[in-house]
Amino acid sequence: MTLQEIQAETEKDSTLQSLIKAIETDCWTDSEILDYKRLKDELLVYSGVVLRGNRIVVPSKLRERAVELAHVGHQGIVKTKRLIREKVWFPGIDKMVKDKVDNCLACQAVTPNKTSRIEPLQMTPLPSGPWKMLAMDFLGPFPSGDHLLVVIDE
Repeated sequence: MTLQEIQAETEKDSTLQSLIKAIETDCWTDSEILDYKRLKDELLVYSGVVLRGNRIVVPSKLRERAVELAHVGHQGIVKTKRLIREKVWFPGIDKMVKDKVDNCLACQAVTPNKTSRIEPLQMTPLPSGPWKMLAMDFLGPFPSGDHLLVVIDE
């Protein structure tokens, strides 16, 4: 995503155009920009792009793409939010990132499920003598295609 793309989409975005007008005139009566009114002291316009502090306010058409770029690498919700918040901002950014990560199969595969508890290990009682309790399983296949039957005397 380039600065030129952001400038071009900002020009096409009616909400951001209303926001630019509100920033320049300090008239915040437009209902379309209510999400931005509480941040009016943090917003400025530079080179046709709206900034919140040092972060770019992303036009609505590019928001999904911004989230996609921050989500590359499937780092999980916390790291994705941290990465995207460094450079850009828009209303609903946290919810959009959360929805993206929650619906990503790769992220779900590497994120532990908080609802499932891991049961503590429980020791089995020691057997009364040798060969009284056995454990066995197959090991393999090996490159030759063979399997081993492994037997352990507990």
